[in-house]
This record gives sequence, structure tokens and C-alpha cells, in this order.
Amino acid sequence: MLIALIPVLFVVFTPASDEYQLLVETRLQTSIVNTVVLLGGVGLLSALFGSTAAWLVSIYEFKGRKLLSWLLMLPLAIPSYILAYVFVDVLRFSSPIQTVSYSLLGRYLNPMSLTSAIVLFSLGLYPYVYVVVRSFLSRQSATMFDAARLFGVKRVKLFVGYGLPLMRASIISSVVLVLMEVLSDYGLVDYFGIVTFTTLIFGSWFRFRQITTALRFSLWLLVIVFVVLGAERLFSNKKRFAYATTKVRSLRRMRLTSAQQTGVWIYLGGLLLIAFVIPLIQLFIWASQTYSISINPNLGQAVLATLAVALLAGFSILVLTIILANVGRNRPKLMETILLRITLFGYSVPGAVVAVIMLLLFQRLDAAVDVVAMSVFGLPRGLFLSGTILMLLSAYVVRFMAIGYQSIESNYQKIGTNFTNASYLLGKGKLATLWLVDVPMLLPGMASAMILVTIDIIKELPLTLVLRPFNFNTLATLTFRYAAEEQVAMGAVAALIMILLSSVVIYVISRPRKDPRYGR
Repeated sequence: MLIALIPVLFVVFTPASDEYQLLVETRLQTSIVNTVVLLGGVGLLSALFGSTAAWLVSIYEFKGRKLLSWLLMLPLAIPSYILAYVFVDVLRFSSPIQTVSYSLLGRYLNPMSLTSAIVLFSLGLYPYVYVVVRSFLSRQSATMFDAARLFGVKRVKLFVGYGLPLMRASIISSVVLVLMEVLSDYGLVDYFGIVTFTTLIFGSWFRFRQITTALRFSLWLLVIVFVVLGAERLFSNKKRFAYATTKVRSLRRMRLTSAQQTGVWIYLGGLLLIAFVIPLIQLFIWASQTYSISINPNLGQAVLATLAVALLAGFSILVLTIILANVGRNRPKLMETILLRITLFGYSVPGAVVAVIMLLLFQRLDAAVDVVAMSVFGLPRGLFLSGTILMLLSAYVVRFMAIGYQSIESNYQKIGTNFTNASYLLGKGKLATLWLVDVPMLLPGMASAMILVTIDIIKELPLTLVLRPFNFNTLATLTFRYAAEEQVAMGAVAALIMILLSSVVIYVISRPRKDPRYGR
């Protein structure tokens, strides 16, 4: 990835094309404004939804809390572009919601506006904030909250005055993940006709076939990414919290009255209803209307293609991350840090940028293969690697390696080095130790990494759209193709399969596990 960035930087020093100049004059200002508004709006709204939901299920005890704490993660199973397809239909001109809106406000709601995009992104991505903040709160001491209750601090003040400052670092770090997803999105903004840097990158390639123009806009997008990451580091480094004693008591949830429980259920249930239940119902309605024609060989091929690339890329990432984590483990801390930064870099870069970089890299590789073929065989090879499954799989590996690496590395930290060192003392080599000692103990982390990577690849749209071979469709691209052809209902079955796979993964990862040491 870093090697591929070198020729990208040289694009700055090459003359700009007429297409790039045209897009700069007509679309650049609009894309900057739209991107900034999207990032600001989605960041604030997803932080509000995610932090309040995490606070309520972590601090308070009410009926159905355990079930609701898991259900609130399910909106993550629905890609943002599918939410867009659903709500454009739900808010169609003749819908009851539009009738009520006109009666109360004197105007109809615009389901394809920038405001609608902000709301839909926030509904689909708030689980990132929810999961991170809930995990943070689960590790907090009860001392501060008990003291606040003792002094009669009201519930709202407890959240605003105590909770938000405490959760600030976790909220900021999780919001950055949300913003990375917004910057990477193509399906929703393209469907709504919102001009962003991602749509300019795709337009440069799909309409003009200008890779240098796409690379120039990729550099603009990279600048925004680095600004977001820099802001996150600046704000999250301001304050640090630590326990003042080793005697840490776990949180005791405060009980709510019946009226308060009703209010919590209205808020959290409403959030879940809009973000997950309504889209799911609408997709089932569409599927019931179109299943007789949408369940066809194309769907079967898309399912097989999706599973094939997801499993192949997932296995490749698994092997590479185990090797990298093992190398970093046996080297000084500096090496481990460098490896972590390299793997995290690909996940920080939007999918559209990764796609363009991989296109350029494989064009250079094809040119090198062509030179060798001419000198050895006297025949040109043409496009030998570009447009193949190999290019798509390589892009997946670059984009999602960070997910696998973090999972494997965290498991390496848990198992320590005692068993590995004992194996070395018994005369086993590094490869034998890795296979016989490390891998068996890493199996839980390997399974978690494989599941997480696989589900992200199943939902991935921008990378697959650009790099897929000719006449190759995954579930994501098939759903997008139907929407582009104004046949949204035809893609409902494919969308439901994606959501089902994602929901199963969310359950497997987040289900309560018994601790064998304590039997609970």
C-alpha cells in the first residue's frame, strides 16, 4: 500500500487534464461543502445516538435491558445504501408520512436531501459509537457514580456533567470510525445525487476513464482523512483518566421507575424501529413481491462469488496477520508499532482511494510483465493481472488487514510468551512453534478475525464496483445494480441475505459468554 502511494504523489507534478479542470471549476467547491457538512452532521448525530444508548443500557437497570443491549447493534448489519433505498420508498410522495408532514409543516419532506443522508448515515453507523462507549462504561468503577448519587445529582446532570467528560475519548475514537465509513461511502451519496469526493473519484473513472484525475481527487480525500485523524489525536490526548486505587468496584445499575422505563423503551425502541425494523419489514415486502423472478441464477452466482472472495480474502488476511503479529512479537517494541501503523493505514484510507491506488499499481505490474514477455517470448501479454480476481483480493487484503491484525495481536497479548519460550527451549524452531503452540491458542482470535473480515467484505461496495472482473457480481454490487436500474425491489432478496449474514456475525461476536473460572 505504501509503495503504491509513491507514484500517486507524483501525480501532483504532472499536468492536470481538461476533465480535472472542468470538475474543479464546477464540482470541487460543492464537494468540499457537502463533505464537511456530512462529516459534521453525522459525527454529532451518531455520537448522540450511540452515547445515549450506551449510557442507558450500562448505567440503568430496566426490563428487557439485556435483549435491547444486543438488538441495538443490529443496524450495523444494514449497509447505508440499503437504508437509503428503503427510506426513499417509505417517504414517497403518496406515503402517510408525507401527508402528515404537509399538514403540519406545509411542505413535503425531501427523502434524498443532504439532511436525509446525515440522518440515514447516523442511524446506520451509530452502533460503532454504541459498542465502543458501552465497552468503556463496562470497565468503570462504581465509586464516582455512587458519590454522585449520594450528593443527589440528577440523572441528566449525571450524564452531562460526569458521563460525557468520562466518555469523551471513547466517543471521539468511535466517531472517527463512523467518519471513515462516511468518507468511504459511494452507494448512498450516489443514489441521492450528493456530490462528494468519492463520487468525483468514481465519476472520473467510470465516465472519463481518467485514472490521473481520479488520483488527484483521491489526494484531496486523503488530506481530509489525515485532518480527521489528526483532530482525533489532538482531542483525545487532552485528558487521561486512571483509577486512584486498586480496589475497583464494578458498576451497579440504577433501577428506573415504570414511567422512566417506558421513556427509555420509547427512545431506544424507536431508534431500533427506524434503523432496523422498518427497513427489514420493507425488504421482506419487496422480497415477497419479487422472489419468483429475483431468485435466479444471477442471485446464486452472486452468493457464491460473495462467499468465495470473502473467504479467500479472509484466509489470506488471517495468514498474513499471524505472520506479521508473530514477527512483531519477536522484535523490539518499535517494530511492533511500525507493523501496527502499516496495517492500520489501509483501513484509514477510503475504499475508493484504495481502489484507484490498486488500479495504478496493477497497471504498473502489467507493464512490467509485458516487458518481460516481449523480451523472453517476443509476444505482448497485455492486461495480465488487471481486471482479475487477484487484484480484487489484493485490495480487500490492504483495506481490511487492520481488523484481522488487531484481533490476532490482542490474543497474542493474552497468551503471553511463556509457552512459546518453552517450545524454543525444547528445541523447536520458529515455524514449528508457530504451528504447534501459537496457532492452537490463537484459534478463538483467528475465528473472530475471520468472521469480522468476512462480513466487512460481504458488505463492501466501492472497492468491488471498481475492481471486480467483467460480469462478476457480489451481493452488494447486485443490489446496487438493481437500484441503479430503478429496480430496487429486485435487489431485496440479495439485501436480506447480506443482512442475515451480518446479523449472525453480530450475534456470534456479541453473545454473552460464560467465564469458566466463575461459572457465569
